[in-house]
Amino acid sequence: MHIWIRLNAGDAPVSTLASALAGALEERLPMLSGVAGPTDGLRRLDLLASLAPVARAFHLEVPELTSYGGTEIDICHRTGRLAISVQTGRARTNNGALVAVLAAASAPDVDWLIALAPTRYKETPTAQPVRQNLRSLATAAGVDLELKGALVLDY
Repeated sequence: MHIWIRLNAGDAPVSTLASALAGALEERLPMLSGVAGPTDGLRRLDLLASLAPVARAFHLEVPELTSYGGTEIDICHRTGRLAISVQTGRARTNNGALVAVLAAASAPDVDWLIALAPTRYKETPTAQPVRQNLRSLATAAGVDLELKGALVLDY
């Protein structure tokens, strides 16, 4: 069972499609760990290419994999109201996941965001601090986002 970070005060259940996508992505995490070299950095385009088969199986819009334009939401499914963001590098200190949440919240057709973050990057914990940052955002006074929830999966 995945623990989603609820960002909207509503108590809508996690969509069946979002849960199924999270499970499918979780099955690919060991492969993603192989794409992330421990000393030569994380190769974002390789990570996105590794996710493409899962994304296509869920009819997600897969970005052009020959270049990276800097968007924070990498893969999006408009009709399923889902988005995937791949965090690389020092994700815990560059606030990329926070920006991804804000980008997803500003998209009128996204309700659920799945962020993939490395467990560690260059010997520094990454995914857990990302999770903590998102929990802090979710509980911050006066913050009301049009996003039902986010899930951080470690690779």
